[in-house]
Amino acid sequence: MTHLRKHPTILDGLRKGVVIGYDIGGDGFHVLVTGKHLVEAHPAHAESPAVELIFSRAAMEQLSLVSEDDYAAQSGKFFKEPTDGEWTRFGFRPSAAKLVLKGNGRFAQKAGLI
Repeated sequence: MTHLRKHPTILDGLRKGVVIGYDIGGDGFHVLVTGKHLVEAHPAHAESPAVELIFSRAAMEQLSLVSEDDYAAQSGKFFKEPTDGEWTRFGFRPSAAKLVLKGNGRFAQKAGLI
């Protein structure tokens, strides 16, 4: 949560109003995109996030060390090449087309998911 507050450009390309839910080893928070380069991080699970990102604690520790430019690619690597300790899962709520229209396509492309 702190990392995303310090580096809001990690979520560049997402439209205002998009909610991203995070689950890290059972602990959750969510991020609301409030504008270009602006996010609000809240220490609670979101009611209806557009995307739910679930990370192992080890994966999140590694992500907190990478540059903003490498964040999406590293997230995608943990998804496509998980290990016992470092992995991530993505849960998409609305259809993929709606996510791309909301601006989530750029992150998904950088992560290698689409």
